[in-house]
Amino acid sequence: MESISAYKSGAIVEHADIWDDVNCLWGYIYEDRKAEKCSIQFHSLLQRAQRTKDPRLVKCLMSLNAAMKSTDNERKLLLRTSKVGQKLYLPINIHNATPIPQNPESNCVSLGAANNLSLKYRFLKTLTADPNYDAIQQSPDIPDCSLVASLINIRKSSINLPPIELLPTMHYNINLHFNGSDERLVSVDPKNIPTTEDSSQLSLRSSNIEDKIVELAYLQVIGGTYMAEGSNAAIDTFRITGFLPEVVVSTKYDFKTLKNFFNSGSCLMAVGTGKESGALRDTLLANHDYCIEYIDTDNKEISLLDPLDSELRIKISADDFRRKIQQVYINWDYHQLFAHRQSFTFFYDSAQCNKFSSNIDKPLFEVVNTSTGRESVWILLETHISESKEARTQDIAYLTNYFDSDIFKKIYIPEGSAADLGLHLLKLELKPLEKYKLLCYSSSSHYFTIHLHSILPNIKFTRASQRRNAASVHFEEEISSLNTTYASPYYFTNPAFKLKIENPKGTKAPLNVDLQLLSEMKHLPLNLQIFEYSDWRLQKPILFDNYYDPQHYNRFGLPLNTSIDYVVVCSCQSDLVSHESFKLVASTSSSKEECTMTLEQVSLKYGGLLHQQSMNILFEQGRTRVKVSLACDHNNEYLIRVIPDPGTSVGVACSIFEEKTHSEIYHDKQFYDKGILIPHLRIDQTHSPVLLLELEDIPLTEAKFSIFVGSRWKVTLSPHP
Repeated sequence: MESISAYKSGAIVEHADIWDDVNCLWGYIYEDRKAEKCSIQFHSLLQRAQRTKDPRLVKCLMSLNAAMKSTDNERKLLLRTSKVGQKLYLPINIHNATPIPQNPESNCVSLGAANNLSLKYRFLKTLTADPNYDAIQQSPDIPDCSLVASLINIRKSSINLPPIELLPTMHYNINLHFNGSDERLVSVDPKNIPTTEDSSQLSLRSSNIEDKIVELAYLQVIGGTYMAEGSNAAIDTFRITGFLPEVVVSTKYDFKTLKNFFNSGSCLMAVGTGKESGALRDTLLANHDYCIEYIDTDNKEISLLDPLDSELRIKISADDFRRKIQQVYINWDYHQLFAHRQSFTFFYDSAQCNKFSSNIDKPLFEVVNTSTGRESVWILLETHISESKEARTQDIAYLTNYFDSDIFKKIYIPEGSAADLGLHLLKLELKPLEKYKLLCYSSSSHYFTIHLHSILPNIKFTRASQRRNAASVHFEEEISSLNTTYASPYYFTNPAFKLKIENPKGTKAPLNVDLQLLSEMKHLPLNLQIFEYSDWRLQKPILFDNYYDPQHYNRFGLPLNTSIDYVVVCSCQSDLVSHESFKLVASTSSSKEECTMTLEQVSLKYGGLLHQQSMNILFEQGRTRVKVSLACDHNNEYLIRVIPDPGTSVGVACSIFEEKTHSEIYHDKQFYDKGILIPHLRIDQTHSPVLLLELEDIPLTEAKFSIFVGSRWKVTLSPHP
């Protein structure tokens, strides 16, 4: 059994000024201060430490130096995620820590909302053990049955508690397992424990002071108060021992399997009742965790230990177990089961990942068995604690199997998974050379650490950088800019995106493409059409669809080809005036080989050309001709659109001639009532082109048009006399 070690005898900290500066430098590293400034401070501290000839001080500085110089992103993230509420819990082994607490003024646990207990516990005294008390029992005034159940299991299985060190300041240092590290440094102040008049303390009962220190440290981390509801034995056992938590409903495993687990010596087991107390026997409490004392498969009964009463044994039948126990908590000793471990820490930004109901924004990971034999792989998704318990919400977070074809499918919580606990365990069996993809979902922003355990070191775990055969683009627009239907002559003004699909050979090959348009706004009707990029008049939509679907619009199985460019035009139907976010996703699962897909926003109005000019044209009443000069100093390529303004119904024709010689550069005698498009027009720099617009009829009122000119080189538009 792990016992408490002492830093040094005596209550005075030698070289306290240096130790204080070491703590400050740890704080600077956490805050990611400038490396140069930290290095100067470190070398000054090292010189002072060497003069003291204190080996512990030098050892601590070496640990600090390694953290400063580390280029390991994982280590940096573990440092960055050290803060819970306003307290710092650095990833430092207690034997490399300073003898002065990092948070000396805030290492106490408060009564919190339980102010009524202050009448009962009127005194503050130093934490003491309960002599001659052989068991561990929960205080009736602290709702931490899960933590006490965890400690009972740990003690009866002769498993060591985390290492504890007594400091000269009479604080205790202890390492707990949370926020991705097995060595989160927690300092505990045992000097102000609420105590009754008859010397009964607000603490669990145990003759081992270590049990009480673990409880005090744990309460400090998860909320800082004695009101510790909301946890369970699987979570608490993990944070004390690091054992992998598995939470299942009571009907998942049969009695024989549960007994095999219990007798294996590879796990700790407990159970929890639910909120429906009406289904429980009188001896079972609602929302309460119990330890398993033994499982009798012959008589089909199970014996439970109650953390609130160390002498009480509760026997329930197999039927009662299934009906009255909600969850079974199993914590697996990974040291016995696996030999290799990998960890990966990352940040899940819900504002980015959950902005749209799309899988393409979710983090994706890849697990590969590089061996020629089957491999068992267990993966734990650990949610980091960042706030005090009072500030936390009930979040959902999980990992789930993902296939490339799932890109447009709705992902659900894995069946039978306890995804709202902050710890989600996934068990995989990988075939030889099998590749497995995992998608991560979280309902809110958090840091996470993925712990991967395997027997052999030939499991490769990486974060997938991008989806296979897929592309996406996020854009923000006023709703009015999408509010033009295909029937309108202004349809080309809607947001449009160039879709390129290339295969490794660079050849033309058929494939089916799926498209999805998403909006952040619920119930906003959406639509998209796709055209070949050369179809500037947007006359030939591929498999035209006139329907609008709310928030999610899907087009599946579009028959396209690689090495041909396409344009996707997005639209909506709404009278609302607001700025909204949209996402367009393209994917194909029909290609047998990898292909590269890209989506790039283009301006159809100007033909996707770099230089863009526009001009408003007014035909006054009775006037039928207007001229516009196009001035440019280069051989230029143009796309020209002439569009009638709303309310103008007269047809218009367009021609372009050379100003000096009056020779025709472009001429179309036909009149168009929905506008004119002139694509791919090339004009030599020696010309001085003039654009002539002619109306089909003499307007009875003013007639208004807009000219849009896209060009490779800059052009100047001006009225021609």
